[in-house]
Amino acid sequence: MAKLENREEKLPYESAAWIELDNTLQPAFIVESLADDQYIVFVPTAGKVNEGNIYLVEKEKVYVLPQTDLKAFQASIGNQGTGLSKFHESNMHFHN
Repeated sequence: MAKLENREEKLPYESAAWIELDNTLQPAFIVESLADDQYIVFVPTAGKVNEGNIYLVEKEKVYVLPQTDLKAFQASIGNQGTGLSKFHESNMHFHN
């Protein structure tokens, strides 16, 4: 019998964030930081966190959540946004 490894999957994101899109804040993940003051971000679909859209966003429209547990943030998105309030305001850092 093959032995299954019990290892934790690491999410492929630099950080969680809120991004400004169409005059709203959207929960997102920073995929890459670019040298020209932009981020590549992934905005997952509520309830289907492995599906969503990828955007190139200027850094002044990104609020980075540097100390956020990525899996907890993703779980809140997967739960139709339930629990996202704990990731708002007090942990937001505007990235200049």
